[in-house]
Amino acid sequence: MRTIIFLIKKEFLQIFRDKFIGKAIFGIPIIQMLILVPAITFEIKSVKLCIIDNDLTSESRGLTSKLDGSPFFTIVDAVDSEKEANELLYDDNADAVLRIPAGFGRDLGLGRPAKVMVSANAINAMTAQLSWAYLSGVIRDYNAGIALSGHPEAATLMTAPDITFRYWYNEMLNYKYYMLPGILGILVTAIGFVLAGLNMVKEKEIGTIEQINVTPVKKYQFVMAKMIPFLLIGLIDLAIGLGVGKLLFHIPFEGSLFLLFLCSAIFLVAALGLALFVSTMSGTQQQFMFVAFFFMIIFILMSGIFTPLESMPVWAQNIDLLNPVAYLMKINRMIMLKGSTFADIGREIFALTAIAVVFTALAINRYRKTA
Repeated sequence: MRTIIFLIKKEFLQIFRDKFIGKAIFGIPIIQMLILVPAITFEIKSVKLCIIDNDLTSESRGLTSKLDGSPFFTIVDAVDSEKEANELLYDDNADAVLRIPAGFGRDLGLGRPAKVMVSANAINAMTAQLSWAYLSGVIRDYNAGIALSGHPEAATLMTAPDITFRYWYNEMLNYKYYMLPGILGILVTAIGFVLAGLNMVKEKEIGTIEQINVTPVKKYQFVMAKMIPFLLIGLIDLAIGLGVGKLLFHIPFEGSLFLLFLCSAIFLVAALGLALFVSTMSGTQQQFMFVAFFFMIIFILMSGIFTPLESMPVWAQNIDLLNPVAYLMKINRMIMLKGSTFADIGREIFALTAIAVVFTALAINRYRKTA
């Protein structure tokens, strides 16, 4: 134990000897939280809409006014032809085009289904889907207004069931509440994975690791001494991130702080184990960064931070069984927003623990072979 303590002191001295790294370790988390939490969102604030009104009746103008009054749409132009509208889409001057055909008002007056056509720029599929969802909502509100105005189709509309929605655990659908736990996961991943691996490869490049290899220090002692400083730094950065989220973004925290830090510590052991395993096979920092970039992209994009895990193909969900970031994302959100206990996330904790043990064992085993 005494040997490990001496090695840990050496690691801390080596880390903070580099003034840039010492500042970046604690400065980067604050900057990341301030930029990423309010910036990363799937919400669309203003959809640029073009109108083709071939009906020119009070009903078509009423629909246009309804859209113009919506906070989600900005009517950028009203044109007479499909060609002009398509040019606006092509030049990115419009995100969607709404075509109101002739006879729209007549059909409404006779109680017949009135049709409209929407063309959306689907280069960004998510934007196109959300634009259509917002537009559908406005049209439904317009239909409800027609029903109340006494049109013949009102009887049919008014018999629809009255549905009341309630959103649990994030009642106001505040996207910051959803994103902050994920950003914390990325933050801890970057600290635990990238910096630890670079630290070990840097020792290879400058030759100091050879001085350790000729001492009676055991391999597991060396690996533990490499992991513990970055484990502590990662937990400190997590605390900083939580503090920034609470003070600046008023993020709710419903669960156990101890459980969150325990799960994050287990995750850090897994991330550090993989980082040290990769670093034992890398001769330079460039080689390590190339491999680290490969793992980071896969782990983060498949973690569920942007898309639900359930929406992924079955083969991708099977790969995610080995993705420690995916477990951390789910754990963070369940503890912070839902107030989950150990019983609720026990499966994820045990899986994360198993991954941590395997990655750490691989790091020790591989280092023993190349020492």
